[in-house]
Amino acid sequence: MTSICVGTGGKSVDEDKLVEAVGAAGLDTSYTVAIAEQLRNNNAMAYTAQVFLYCFTAICALIAVANVFNTISSGLALRTREFAVLRSVGLGQGGFRRMIALECADHAVRGLAYGLALALLVDYGLYQVMDISFEGFGIALPWGHIALSVALIVAVLVASTVYALRKSHAMNLVDSLRAE
Repeated sequence: MTSICVGTGGKSVDEDKLVEAVGAAGLDTSYTVAIAEQLRNNNAMAYTAQVFLYCFTAICALIAVANVFNTISSGLALRTREFAVLRSVGLGQGGFRRMIALECADHAVRGLAYGLALALLVDYGLYQVMDISFEGFGIALPWGHIALSVALIVAVLVASTVYALRKSHAMNLVDSLRAE
């Protein structure tokens, strides 16, 4: 016995029950079996596409996280003289930590705002295309994915701030100012 989901409003339909109902109505059951096979193939293709898209999204997210850490790392390396000057004029450790944390938060908030705006624009464009093709197609924002994106951004923000503070703590800013 096989269950079929596609095209049934998300409800599972047993193939045997479908054939039995069509036979009871006096219709040819050979078409029903062909439709059931087509629905199974559609389910398999949809599952494959979802796996591919989730893997692609995960790879893109890993590249983005690596890019964030690379940007922070190179930004700290290029600004050692600036940090040394700020420390020499009286910027304390707490103020320095706050400055680095706010800088990382600024990058995260701007990236999240631009990314969400672009994603909503693309989502609306896809809705327009689907609405033309399928009658009664409604727009629905993926709130779960949006919440996951915000949580991922917050996690990357915390990790990048901790990384930046550890890296800056390891630098001897006074020696770097003397070297230049």
